[in-house]
Amino acid sequence: MTVQTVDAIKADMYGYTEFDGERLKIVIERKCLKCGCDCMLWVLLHEWLHAMDHWHLDRNDHPDSAGAYYMQAYRIIFGIKE
Repeated sequence: MTVQTVDAIKADMYGYTEFDGERLKIVIERKCLKCGCDCMLWVLLHEWLHAMDHWHLDRNDHPDSAGAYYMQAYRIIFGIKE
């Protein structure tokens, strides 16, 4: 997986995840840095969840399974045991 920042993405998007059949790539727009908050971190987390659930990228952009991956990421970040 790679993470890349770019100057601009199409309107109403701050990031996206794509899968080329072999590799996942997360792309985040740099304007997230200008909002004065943790916007880029939240966009990265959102796109990371897409990457963890990458088999849904072609079908349902925001499946319910992403919520389960969010909790898995939360446990990893905060060191919480199942």
